[in-house]
Amino acid sequence: MRITQNIYFASTQSYVQEGLSRIFEINRDIGTGVRIHRPSDDPAGTERLLSYNRRLSDLSQFSANAVQGRSFVDTSATTLESVNDILSSAREAILKAKNGVIDDSIRGTLIDELTGHIEDIVGLANTRVGNRYLYAGTASDTQPFRLETNSSGRDIVRYFGNHDRINAQIGPNTVGALNIPGSEVFAAGQRGATRYEGLTGAAAGLGSDNGVGVDRLDVYHVDTVVGGASGLATGSDSAALDTVIGPLGSHSISIQVDPGGQSGTISLNDGEKIPFQNPQTNLLLEGPDGEVVYLDTTGVVGGFSGTIPLTATGETSIDGGATRVPIDFSSNQQLRDQGRDLVLNVDTSNIRRAGHETVSYEGTFDVFSSLIAIRDALFEAGENDDVSNDNKRLNDLIEQFDQSADRVLSALGRLGTLSNRLESAESRLDELSVRLSGLKSDVEDTDFAVATSELRASETSYQAALLLTARVGELSLLNFL
Repeated sequence: MRITQNIYFASTQSYVQEGLSRIFEINRDIGTGVRIHRPSDDPAGTERLLSYNRRLSDLSQFSANAVQGRSFVDTSATTLESVNDILSSAREAILKAKNGVIDDSIRGTLIDELTGHIEDIVGLANTRVGNRYLYAGTASDTQPFRLETNSSGRDIVRYFGNHDRINAQIGPNTVGALNIPGSEVFAAGQRGATRYEGLTGAAAGLGSDNGVGVDRLDVYHVDTVVGGASGLATGSDSAALDTVIGPLGSHSISIQVDPGGQSGTISLNDGEKIPFQNPQTNLLLEGPDGEVVYLDTTGVVGGFSGTIPLTATGETSIDGGATRVPIDFSSNQQLRDQGRDLVLNVDTSNIRRAGHETVSYEGTFDVFSSLIAIRDALFEAGENDDVSNDNKRLNDLIEQFDQSADRVLSALGRLGTLSNRLESAESRLDELSVRLSGLKSDVEDTDFAVATSELRASETSYQAALLLTARVGELSLLNFL
């Protein structure tokens, strides 16, 4: 190839342009602190950055949910603290009426005081954060409580919310409750349905329950049996740590084993497939709903591919584990706590996980009706000149009042638990965000030491290209004569 002057000039010009461009790019990286400005700068790094940005965006939303949720929960707790203060003041007034001899003027003052307490609690029960009512369940745009007079002239407080909880996602596959519906704290009325959280699959049975307020149903795993001819067995921690429960066919394992039996993939209940390498005597496998099983894969048959049924037995208890009853997976299994004379009818047919359920008996506590009944009893006291009967009636109503006040305290404690969980979620999300931001920084940020070194080298190359261009420019026809 014949090298002409034009080619020589074009080459030197290209060297200068490339050097200047590289200096510009390095200065831009140093000035902005970022080394990836477009996908072509680093295709692999760009893919990682997009993944990190998506995850950081999700974490930011989860964190916002947790922060807003904790504000909602903490305001609810503050409100219940005010309610509890009012109930304590009301109880003092009630005990004065019960233990002392009072004339009509003092009785009238106490009646007015209780009337004020009832109205104050109704007002607190209708507290809002922004435009959302705290105690309306998920019907947060509806005023939950109204003080009315029924057809017989008696004051009643009616509930217009629902019984559901407001939930928000506060982490990957993690949902947190943001409220306790008013039906579990203040609501008046007759006994309603028995409600379960739905964590284990337990549901209300067919019989009549006699519990009051809130109870706890404990569900324990006993034994897991792996079916099929795959060679798969239960792991060493299966008996102690498995949470799967259910009859044959309620759980299944999908497994694919390589011909040599040394590796493969496995999943529980069509959840995420995970790889395994033998030998593994205690492989942790988690299903899509958080259920857990530990497996031993050392005996799997090479080349096996298919679905294997699981059977897992369990026990349940309503007395903190003192008495455990084998789960029969029926539509109505009756549980008893002899110490409390408690009967709970449970539909155990769909229990699929070990754990514990909060069981709520709707309508059994009534803050408002107990206070209204005590006020009315004070108003009516002495009408029949039967002091002993008045005292008995008042004692019975005070017991009912104390139960309803205890429910407020119980709800306050549960709100504290919800707040702690949300606070923990905030801290956990902050830590994850910091770690992800660090990983993102490793990919995206400029390494100033390397960039500075490259800048010096590029400037030297650029100066050399300029010198070469200058020397080429000095050539003339006289140089060849």
